[in-house]
Amino acid sequence: MQRIPTLLSKIQELSNKRDITEIDVDLMLDYTRVMYADLLELKKQTGGASVPPVKNTPRPVINLAEDDTPSAVVEEVKAQPFESAINNKDIRTYIGINDKYLYINELFDDDKSEYDSVIKRINAFNSFDEAESWLNDNISIKNNWDGDDETVMSFYELLNSFFSER
Repeated sequence: MQRIPTLLSKIQELSNKRDITEIDVDLMLDYTRVMYADLLELKKQTGGASVPPVKNTPRPVINLAEDDTPSAVVEEVKAQPFESAINNKDIRTYIGINDKYLYINELFDDDKSEYDSVIKRINAFNSFDEAESWLNDNISIKNNWDGDDETVMSFYELLNSFFSER
């Protein structure tokens, strides 16, 4: 609950930037997911009972330039449902924004669409062993992953954490 005002402040700060980049939008989406997860956890802890409002919380306002298309932002949000992320069924909740770009750059050769399809596929597996086997048989060979590489090991450790807490 203590993170919510901070997250709102960060979203507000990013939305007030003159030139919003794709990374800024990704950060805002990431902060929004974390805030949503915190709120659902709070609701779960309180059993749905009413919670006193957070005081002095700035409300974010996203100012889009005239040439920005709000529908593109809405489509991005629709493409990543919160409910699945909150139920620990979406590995994206385990991947921070910095790690996301590290993985895209180093493991998927800057191919965001391949990264997204691999993440979607990983979410469909029921165990770490299934995901690891599929990655080893398909993705690691295709992208020439070195098992001793720090980024590769970090990715597999994240997978193991994801499936162990699922």
